[in-house]
Amino acid sequence: MTSVQSKPRRWLLVPYVPPSAWLLVIFCFGFFLVSCQGATISSFKWKAASGEPLPFTQKTSFPEGSEGVFTASRASNTYVLRKPVALGGGEMLAVNLNVYVDNLLVVFRYGNGSGATLREVRFAPSKGETTFYLSLPQGSKLSTCSIALAPPRSPGSGQNVTSANKDEAIASIQWIAVLPSFQGFENLGNKRFRLSDGFSYAPDSANSRNTIWSIENFPSNAVAQKTAVDKQQGTAALVVKYANPVSAEITVLAGTRFNVKCSNPTKSFVIPLARIENAQSPIRLRIPNLVSISAAYIEFIPEEQIRLLDPGIMLISQGTLEGDYEYCRWNVLPNVLVFDFRNYATQDSYLKRIAFYVEKRGFAGRLASDSEITSLHGWNAHDYRSEDLAAFFSAASAQNFPLNQQEITLRDFLIKQGIIAKDGQTYKALGGAIISLSQESPPYLRHTFLTHESSHAVFFVDESYRNFCVSMWNSMSDEEKWFWYLYFGWMNYNTSSAYLMANEMQAYLVQQPYSAAEKYFSTTPVNRMLEHHPELKEKLEAYMATYGSSFTTRAQTIQNWLGKKYGFAPGTTFFIH
Repeated sequence: MTSVQSKPRRWLLVPYVPPSAWLLVIFCFGFFLVSCQGATISSFKWKAASGEPLPFTQKTSFPEGSEGVFTASRASNTYVLRKPVALGGGEMLAVNLNVYVDNLLVVFRYGNGSGATLREVRFAPSKGETTFYLSLPQGSKLSTCSIALAPPRSPGSGQNVTSANKDEAIASIQWIAVLPSFQGFENLGNKRFRLSDGFSYAPDSANSRNTIWSIENFPSNAVAQKTAVDKQQGTAALVVKYANPVSAEITVLAGTRFNVKCSNPTKSFVIPLARIENAQSPIRLRIPNLVSISAAYIEFIPEEQIRLLDPGIMLISQGTLEGDYEYCRWNVLPNVLVFDFRNYATQDSYLKRIAFYVEKRGFAGRLASDSEITSLHGWNAHDYRSEDLAAFFSAASAQNFPLNQQEITLRDFLIKQGIIAKDGQTYKALGGAIISLSQESPPYLRHTFLTHESSHAVFFVDESYRNFCVSMWNSMSDEEKWFWYLYFGWMNYNTSSAYLMANEMQAYLVQQPYSAAEKYFSTTPVNRMLEHHPELKEKLEAYMATYGSSFTTRAQTIQNWLGKKYGFAPGTTFFIH
């Protein structure tokens, strides 16, 4: 054991000073400390995540009112928060900088209260206004932001361009802020940009006609759908925008791999990261050089926007369902809801009775009890316009018909989504439609079903397309219609409705590329009917000999119409696959 010897006390003798004199000393000492720290900057703002301005000073003595203005002679400065702030999950530090010259190098350094550098990043921005985003260790205390500019160099000489006026501004800070995470690049137009660390692009080493864009350092919790950050800020998603629709495809390489056609008239696509299996950093995009990309980034998208998606999103990954289904709004036709149900039984519990009320021969227009339809087949995928949904729920209300819990849930959901509205004791249509498929269907059928059902949605909400298809049906001779009546009757459609016949005809013609239409109709439907009605063999063979080629002709006519207006490729009505 080590002994500790006590030291003798030393007393400090202080002469008596009156209290008023002590106050003067304290005031002067405080003034001295504040003066050493520098005056709080007010020429531009540094805002917290809440939007509240944060007091801060500068280390370099830039002139008052120009603390954020950089020149060739004043090319660097450090800004110091009076009180360090912590960045939460899904937050980044952003600096909005106006750059007035070309070929400028910008270096950012961010430090904590102890003086340690948390991050250093270099950018070579274009002339204009750029918001730079820098990711920091989650929960780190941020105290300083240093910015250094390397002035432009004269071409070929490697020397700095000497300005006639070294005090002429080459860049200026507009603001600094803690913002929700943004990873990637976006050209906002009018020489305005967003750019983050972790973003890069380079020629594709495997194919010179492509460029590889990479986005890394996205938040570690971005893939999770239900983190605290997601609830506050939205859902993390990959967003890609391009200048003009073209006949080319972007390949997304992000754990899983899929393609996106660039013929979408919205000139963009959004993919929630939670929909990408095994999403990992970096996310890479293989982009054909003929596609002019204006943005590629990962950001938290608000709930009301994240639902606007391409229906093909349902096919790239069957997400883990928290309930009976997941859904999206079709980004091309936002008043169309797309449902993806857990399995056929779940889908039936929501939509089977509606199917019989709207479309089934012998049932159309009346509400069927469970005892009548339990043993009968509904559909493997569904489509209904707003008017039919309103009519179904109005009939149930008028007749006090006992709906099941799923049908009641659907009704209330459709009201919330603005597809129907309660009007006294009845319901009225607000426009739009719903379509659905089931995760129980195998992948090859899910693609066919989604194409088929989404073409119905176009028919429901696009009057010009509907008129085009009805006109085609009405122009067909009775002899050509014979097959369609036979097949749809065998399928238990209500064949007395010309509207329904035109709608189903176009959907069956659209669901595969027109080049495969004749082969499909002369085999699949024919073989299915002959299993039950072999006596039709000669009539079907004679029909195909006369009208077999018409399937290709009519399919091509319809698909060309859709391609011209919506950019759809033959045999599909969506862009992600």
